[in-house]
Amino acid sequence: MKFFQPFLLVLLLTVSAPTFAVEDTPENREAQIQRYLTAAPPRDLLTDVIDSVSKTLPPQHRSEFRLMMTDYVDFDVLIDAMVGSLRRHFTAAEISAMADLYESPHGQSAMKKMGLYMADLMPVIQSEVSRAVHEFYEENDGRALGSPPSEH
Repeated sequence: MKFFQPFLLVLLLTVSAPTFAVEDTPENREAQIQRYLTAAPPRDLLTDVIDSVSKTLPPQHRSEFRLMMTDYVDFDVLIDAMVGSLRRHFTAAEISAMADLYESPHGQSAMKKMGLYMADLMPVIQSEVSRAVHEFYEENDGRALGSPPSEH
């Protein structure tokens, strides 16, 4: 029985560990956001996406695209938006779980593939949005989004 009690305590602590998860306070959110940004550095992700997307462009446009994206896009603005969105939409425990993922070998491997994933998706997203906008304008006599329909 003496052996069983400590074993039961360890088992209960392990099973109920999520209930002891990071308390959702502003301080804990900030700490977990910093942990997440360290585990999944946004600059690395953005640079990887830029490199991967550039490979989908004709060779003569690749270096110009990279230059535009790295010299003219303000990464700090994007990172600030990411942090603000993390802060608004996720609890400290959820951010902690994301950091746990990206600190793991599988998460690190997935992070390295994110640029390739985004490079596959970007042309499809751009094409579909372009198609939808064109179709919308054709069906609505060229009116802009949010403008009242023209009366003929």
